[in-house]
Formats: sequence, structure tokens, C-alpha cells
Amino acid sequence: MKKFLLALLIALLCLTAVLCFTACGGDSDNGDDNTTTTVEPTCSHTEEVIPGRAATCTENGLTEGKKCSKCGDILIEQAVINATGHTEVKINGKEATCTEEGLTEGKKCSVCQTITVQQTKINKKEHTEIDIPAVDATCTETGLTAGKKCSVCETVTLAQTEVPATGHTEIDLDAVEPTCTETGLTAGKQCSICETITVAQTTVPATGHTEIDLDAVEPTCTETGLTAGKKCSVCETVTVEQTEVPATGHTEIDLDAVEPTCTETGLTAGKQCSICETVTVEQNIIPATGHTEVDLD
Repeated sequence: MKKFLLALLIALLCLTAVLCFTACGGDSDNGDDNTTTTVEPTCSHTEEVIPGRAATCTENGLTEGKKCSKCGDILIEQAVINATGHTEVKINGKEATCTEEGLTEGKKCSVCQTITVQQTKINKKEHTEIDIPAVDATCTETGLTAGKKCSVCETVTLAQTEVPATGHTEIDLDAVEPTCTETGLTAGKQCSICETITVAQTTVPATGHTEIDLDAVEPTCTETGLTAGKKCSVCETVTVEQTEVPATGHTEIDLDAVEPTCTETGLTAGKQCSICETVTVEQNIIPATGHTEVDLD
């Protein structure tokens, strides 16, 4: 098509030149053989530039030419400049992922941007599934069922669902009776699983001692005594200590001696306690003196 247009352009230029020549050369009379033909002088050309056209990747160009602006004669022919052809550059491909399609590598012309090698789609990859562990529900917090996700893109492929909290499993906490000196506790409740106190135990005050009297013990001649005291009738704790009272010691009185007789023994003098009658100085036996015989006249 382009060659045809170029040929048509050249033909038109030639026709224009002929017409100009006819106009510039004047008329010639045709007579008999003796008639002289007069030829007018040729055109003094006035040059006019015929612009050139740059070649593109796919179309030929033309060099700059010249023609006569009067007669149209081509003074400098335009030469054809061959099409340059495409200057290919790479169009980077894109790797397919789990979530997006990819593209193969392509090519295009860096000058006119025409795609010379079309890119084709690469199908998405399959997910690489891994397990998401289940989370056990507790007494107070919800859990989760097991799930799955892609280890590459983190997309969840099997969603975890919520597992309701189990609630507390209550057991009784026994009451603690207070003592005279230590506080007690009311009954309460706690969870047997997580040990959370669900019913708090409150403190019961100590009862204090219930005092009873401890009788005084009088001292004796040989044994100490005790002052009066107090103790708790519940826990037996002594609240008022008894102090020791020293033994009084013996209160001695004399035991008279007994003179022996001819037939009966006697006793030495001795001593005993007038309170407890303990003999403090033993009386010794004195043998009977026996008879003192005399003659009867």
C-alpha cells in the first residue's frame, strides 16, 4: 500500500512537471516541413523543500527532497528509509500465589510500546494448609475449635469457632470454728477446676477465754502450796498463773522421856510436829532396868 502511494505521488509530480514545461515553453506552430519550431527557454527553478518523514518501527520513512515551486519538477528525489523494526524489552512475569494469578514473561517495543510477546495468565497456586490448634475453654474464658490456615499467605481456610466457657464447678469450703485465741471462718465455695473462690469465707472473731478459778493450795509442813489462779474452761490455757507458796516447816513440840521400870522399857525424850504429828526426833527405847533383888530377912 505504501509503495503504491509513493508511485502515485511520483506520477503526479511528473504530470505536474509536464504541465509546467508546456506552460513555460510556449506554443509551437505546426506547418509544413519548412516551418521552423520555436522553443521557449526552460524554467529557472525556484527550490522548495519537500519535508522528509522519519521511519517508525513498522512504517518506512522518506529523506528530505526538493522540487521547483514554479514548475513542480523534482530536483532532489526523496529516498525511502526502511522501517526500524521493534526494539524489544522484557515485560517481567509475575509468580502466581495462593491468592493471585500470575503472568508469564512477555515482550514489548520500548519505542512504540507495541506488545510483541503476549503475557499469559498462570493459575493461582493451592493453599499449603497447616493446623491451627484448638484452645480449651476454661471456667471463665471461651475456647476455640481446631482450624486450618495457609502457611504461605496466612489465609484461614477452616475458621475456628468459639467454644463457650464451661462455668465454675463449685465445691463447699467448710466453716472453721473460732477458738479462744484464733479466728474462725464461715462456710464458702470454690471452683474445683480453677480454684476460684465463688463464695468468700468471712472471718469469725476469736471467742476469748472462758475463765474459771483455780483454787489456792495451802502449804503444809513439808510441801509447798499455790496461790489462787485462773484458767480457760474451754482450752485449758492458764490465764492467771498460780505462784508457789513455800512449805511452812514443822512446828516442833517435845515428847517427854519415859523412865524404864524393872519390867517395862522406857523412852528417851523426842520431838514431833504439832501440826502434822511427824516425829522429828525419834524416841529411843530404854531397856527395862530389871529387878534389883534384896534379901528378905
